[in-house]
Amino acid sequence: SPCSTPGTFARSGGALGAVEAAEKGALAYGASTITVVELVGHSIDVASLGDSGFMLIRKDPLLGVVEIVARSNSQQHSWNFPYQLLRVPPTMRVRLPKGIRTDSAADCATLKMPVCPGDLVLLYSDGVTDNLHDSEIIDIVQSECDAGSGGHPDTLAKKVALAAYRRSVDEVADTPFAQEAREHGMPTYRGGKMDDITAVAAWVMPPGHSTASTPSGDEPPPPAVLA
Repeated sequence: SPCSTPGTFARSGGALGAVEAAEKGALAYGASTITVVELVGHSIDVASLGDSGFMLIRKDPLLGVVEIVARSNSQQHSWNFPYQLLRVPPTMRVRLPKGIRTDSAADCATLKMPVCPGDLVLLYSDGVTDNLHDSEIIDIVQSECDAGSGGHPDTLAKKVALAAYRRSVDEVADTPFAQEAREHGMPTYRGGKMDDITAVAAWVMPPGHSTASTPSGDEPPPPAVLA
């Protein structure tokens, strides 16, 4: 099955080109992590920089359970110091230490892997994964799938983002960020991390389906489209 083929890391493709274009075309000053996913035929092309990322989630057709089959890894210079695209005014750039190399699109981690109709692509900022464990994200997706509608992508994304926000303001939760903080010299840290929270969800669908479509459970013909 092409869906079981492992992903391969590559340095070309539309996703990386999109990051390069965003970097070159930026007009505002600031810094940002970035993740881009493009559907190309039967595969996704991914480029990710920093601690934003993506998950590819698939439902087992026999057991009916969903699982993460691929994901990006966080890129960090050191803990809580992620890779980022950076654009600063010339007057500030000259103050940077001599010889310092800033991150760029060339530092992106890239991935290409096959997908099948019924797969869920979830993109997120670190405000999601700092506050929700993978198992909690899977529980949200599973609950939506079990509801019978298959889970509208907008609904899924909003539920993930809302769950992350609620956890971010919880002062006692044992979040992923809290666990990492305790491993990096903050032994009493507990609770969430207030941060920008973004989640985007898209089902891989057969052609002819609208953006309001959800998977039917059938094995539709290729090629696929994102909805």
